[in-house]
Amino acid sequence: MEKLKSASRWKYFNVDRTEEILEHSKKAVILLAGASSSGKSFSAKLLQETLEEQGYKSVVLSTDSYNKGISGIICDKVNQKFFKGKLENIEKIKEIVKKCIYNTDFSEKFNKNDLINIKNGIKGLIDKNDIPLFLRSLKSEFDIINFDEPSVYDLKKVARDINKLVANETIKEKKYSKVVSEQLPRDTVIDGSKIDVVIVEGIYALEDELLDNIDQNITVKNFIESDAKSLFLRRVIRDAKTTSADNCFTIGLYFKYIVPSYINGILPNKVKADCIFKNDMTFSELHSGDVYETKQKYRVKNAQTLKDLLSVAKVVSKEKQRDIYFCGKDEDVSGENLLRLRTIFDPDKNQYVPTSLVHKGAIKSRKDNKITRPINLLIKEGDFFKIFTSEQDFVDNMKFAQFDIERITKKTRTRIKLGELELTIDDIEGEGVFIEFGNDIDFNVIQDIIDKSKTNQPIPLTHLTEKHK
Repeated sequence: MEKLKSASRWKYFNVDRTEEILEHSKKAVILLAGASSSGKSFSAKLLQETLEEQGYKSVVLSTDSYNKGISGIICDKVNQKFFKGKLENIEKIKEIVKKCIYNTDFSEKFNKNDLINIKNGIKGLIDKNDIPLFLRSLKSEFDIINFDEPSVYDLKKVARDINKLVANETIKEKKYSKVVSEQLPRDTVIDGSKIDVVIVEGIYALEDELLDNIDQNITVKNFIESDAKSLFLRRVIRDAKTTSADNCFTIGLYFKYIVPSYINGILPNKVKADCIFKNDMTFSELHSGDVYETKQKYRVKNAQTLKDLLSVAKVVSKEKQRDIYFCGKDEDVSGENLLRLRTIFDPDKNQYVPTSLVHKGAIKSRKDNKITRPINLLIKEGDFFKIFTSEQDFVDNMKFAQFDIERITKKTRTRIKLGELELTIDDIEGEGVFIEFGNDIDFNVIQDIIDKSKTNQPIPLTHLTEKHK
């Protein structure tokens, strides 16, 4: 088993193995398994481009495209769990359910209106005495849906399509929409006679249900892995962009179902791989975010400067903050890849209370000394307790997801005003005092404060207050 971190070495490992297979077979199959958001789709595309450069024609099949869709997943579970697989007309029932929930936002699917429409649609297909149980079960099973378990995907159909392509037959392209969470109709045909290599990517691409139904003598088996931070961030950021689910739903789902599925169901398949590729977040990923924060922050070296400043300023707010930073196990910790839980001290409760979770990415290169970096707001203020019961509950979930606490910092944050000039003063334990300026403040005024903070000269406070009245 090879273990590689270099994308270049990994892709040529697969090219070499593919060429070896094609010496005695007409087709080769490359399987890419791994955790959700480990970068399997990216890796498959990279591999396809490399194979094309070497003169090999390939096609990528994603097991995600063989997702049964919410209607299929939930109806199958209800049928097996509550009716012991004895519901007749199950395929017709699935189509009715699909039609009734198709245009409903993800978090609202199987709402009261959906269930009324389903009830009207399945009359005559289910015994009228069983309809109440069926409707209740649809809702209860949806509430605990786990998209990261093998039963979500029709892996036998994946194997059948692989075998058809290997036999130079044609298949219909499959397409699953994460927006409506259902299969989409497709007319595109893939012709196996025009393909040398079939690339299959998906979390369960090394599952026995798939492997046992294809010729493993013509396969190259890969497992794509990433550190805990990369897996978590990619999943939350990706779903925010490609689905109708909000971050609270995604993060709750991540810790409740996705992480256990990875540890108990996906990770065990790692031992079947010919090659393991470590694919952590790229610089390109770290360079993007929801918003870009630009600020100017300087350390105050002169205590008198701070005293003078506070003596004439109006204090807008003052609070104690404690920030908890998390990293993946064995992660190369970087100041350009920060996952931070902010907690604020509540004097009434005499404890720090969690407020928000953010990711801070790579700082942009600038010549003016301003700090500009992308921010991904993962849990906004007010939403923390929609997902977790306490700070300890969050920490326990993070540790189960293979995170470690990298460090904890404490500071007192004071926001002040000098006329219309707004400043933030951070007194950070063990690090010092820093003044932070907004991006729209006159640089000459900032320079006055910077210059004086580096010397024993007092800040020209009269000048500042007059200029910003």
